Amino acid sequence: MTLSGWTWPEILPVFAAGAAAITALYLLRMRRRQVVVPFAALWQQVTRESDTRRLWKKLRRLLSWLLQLVLLALLCAALGDPRPESWLRDPQTVAIVIDRSASVAAPAAGEPELTRLDVLLRRARAEIAGLGPTDRALVIAAGAEVEVRARSAATPPRCCAPSTTSCPGPARPT
Repeated sequence: MTLSGWTWPEILPVFAAGAAAITALYLLRMRRRQVVVPFAALWQQVTRESDTRRLWKKLRRLLSWLLQLVLLALLCAALGDPRPESWLRDPQTVAIVIDRSASVAAPAAGEPELTRLDVLLRRARAEIAGLGPTDRALVIAAGAEVEVRARSAATPPRCCAPSTTSCPGPARPT
């Protein structure tokens, strides 16, 4: 990920100022003032909070403060506009040629349950998945005849979909 907006030296002072403001407001919260009332001993039993309830109030306030700091951190990170490297580089055009000759119907080396064509298609899918949003791909099936299978990588081509039957297979003599 690369920041395409603000840089870290620009973001950190904003986060520090925001965190200081949130912390100051957290520490300066309004407190109830205590008033001495006659017969207070009578009402202390009624209004007395249990220890677990007091602990939960403190934890709730602490979690609220931490949540505010996390939200501030996310907002500051959004100022940096993080993007993957592939989105920031110049657009590329890639041509992928898939062999359809009879030799690709043979089992793949090291993976006898797959054919060479399966390995080629897996590699083509990986290449297309690694393209950025502005990149383009041209998928060509080469065999006895050459056929353009897909012209763009905005969506994965039909011939490279994981469960497709339209994959270019070995050329069959007619």
